[in-house]
Amino acid sequence: MKRFDKPPSFNELLAHCCRADSPYHEHAWKIFWDQYYERIFLYSTRSCRRWRLPRLNRQFSEVVKDVVCNVFASLRKGLHTYNLENGEAGFNRWLSTICINATFNYMKSFFESQQDEHDPANTEELHAKFSAAFRQELNSLGSTHRRELFEEAVALLRITNKQKRNLERNINIFYLNIWQDLPQDTILAHPCLSGTGHRVIEVETHRMREIIRKFWGRLEK
Repeated sequence: MKRFDKPPSFNELLAHCCRADSPYHEHAWKIFWDQYYERIFLYSTRSCRRWRLPRLNRQFSEVVKDVVCNVFASLRKGLHTYNLENGEAGFNRWLSTICINATFNYMKSFFESQQDEHDPANTEELHAKFSAAFRQELNSLGSTHRRELFEEAVALLRITNKQKRNLERNINIFYLNIWQDLPQDTILAHPCLSGTGHRVIEVETHRMREIIRKFWGRLEK
């Protein structure tokens, strides 16, 4: 393992981490881990605590360790997706999102392992828990970070569904229902959405949420 002669800058560090052919590749990852482990551990711990699951209390520390390992695996695969123009301050926000995604995917796997696929009531409960968790994670973020995530989500939906009918209407439904957490009756009372129906809101919100989850969770795959 070739070592740096002097401490690399933030951009240099990430560049060597992302280049598997770099002679400094492994040393760069060692420095990265030394610098960011405590932050990743803190973000992951906070994200796990927000779920407030009694059944995980006895193994909470093990859960956090698993999530941290998943975050590191995600970063090894997807660190190159970070835009260096956002600098180190932007990286901390991005890293927080990676930890939230890793926690969500871990909890999703946990719930699915507990789910009885033959019991429709369990399926409905599972979806309800993830709807609440999705909103809870959004509410935990600052307004600037929430706005950035929403802009990314809208851009993704427009690229993925640019040929879909009523795309802009569906984006508005998603914004009002998920980002603003408005009840369906309030949304349907809006003149532009009257006559839409509760079922449309449920179906479109679920569909768009899944598109965004797959995108935000791409590093966990």
